Amino acid sequence: MSTGFPILNTTPNKSYLYEIYGDWWTGSVTRTVGTTAIGSTYNVGSLTVPFGFRAKVTAFIVKSSFGGKCLGYVARGAVSWAEPQPKVTNTIEFSFPAGGGSIIIPWVPDVDFLEGGILDLKITANEATSGNTVNVMPIGQLISNDTHTDADYVVDVWGDSITWQIGGNAGGGSLPNLGYTHYAARICSQLRTQGIDVWRNNKGFGGANTQNLVDAMYGGLFGRPKSEWKRLKLVILGIGINDAASGSASSTGYVAKMKLLLNYIFKNAPECAVLLAGQTPVDPTDTNRTLYVQSYRDAMLALTTDSDFTGKEIKYVDMTTNFTVTAANYTDTNPMLHPRWDTGGLIMYNNAMPVVNTFSFVANAA
Repeated sequence: MSTGFPILNTTPNKSYLYEIYGDWWTGSVTRTVGTTAIGSTYNVGSLTVPFGFRAKVTAFIVKSSFGGKCLGYVARGAVSWAEPQPKVTNTIEFSFPAGGGSIIIPWVPDVDFLEGGILDLKITANEATSGNTVNVMPIGQLISNDTHTDADYVVDVWGDSITWQIGGNAGGGSLPNLGYTHYAARICSQLRTQGIDVWRNNKGFGGANTQNLVDAMYGGLFGRPKSEWKRLKLVILGIGINDAASGSASSTGYVAKMKLLLNYIFKNAPECAVLLAGQTPVDPTDTNRTLYVQSYRDAMLALTTDSDFTGKEIKYVDMTTNFTVTAANYTDTNPMLHPRWDTGGLIMYNNAMPVVNTFSFVANAA
């Protein structure tokens, strides 16, 4: 049996204290292969860390009922709990003898797989048999992404793929960038430069609309211990561009859902500030978004003066300022949608940072 296990870099860039709470990661993936053919390759599937969690992994167990060579792709996931946190991608190779068996892929020390992190596996058969399966199971603990550090303050970022920065790496592609160039991460980095010790929780996920965030809220994915709510000083809330994409979603319904989110924030963290990040410019070829997105920008702006939130710090940033719809500012085309970290994302940061600096917690903490 041959192995080629990678050694992943687990050296932290900054030492923090963690409060771990969660449960054992009991997820697994099983592929029913059936009858195999020698030399044929079968995709087992992806074992993925679910939204709202990271996983501290001791090992993966792979079981196969037939012999073959396995090739696994390891991606530790999107930036969600640490920054700067390098993305480490590796491949692993190992083989099962005729008749299969089980193998443990250990990580020493334990490795943190971030939200969206995966082990994706395929196997090339070296024997022809029937009734076959392959199973992958983790040994590790799921940890809520609301675990925090000894930083003085916490900044949450809630929203969609633009918040998550999907496709935000230089040169495009489907994987997120390293994170510290994302507009919200730039904000936190600048706050640190100003002497404010902050920690960022990224709570954006691809394809999300406002109803998805409300569902996540009721599902407990934004929850945390009461003691931790006290350190939440800013929520950057960017959502609505996918609501507009439906072409039929009501901006009135959007406001009602946004109010649910805002009430949830202020109930748990009464002194928290909220930055409403307006929807970025839309490609004219993106017909539904083009027709409806401005109504969502207007609805978001109106929340800043809504009587339901009198006395609360809610401010809006217009993300269309100085942001032109050109391929240089996006990672994708047909339509252009996700800002590049080094162009569109930088414009977003330049629009947002002056607004962030007007919040009272910034003045009080500096």
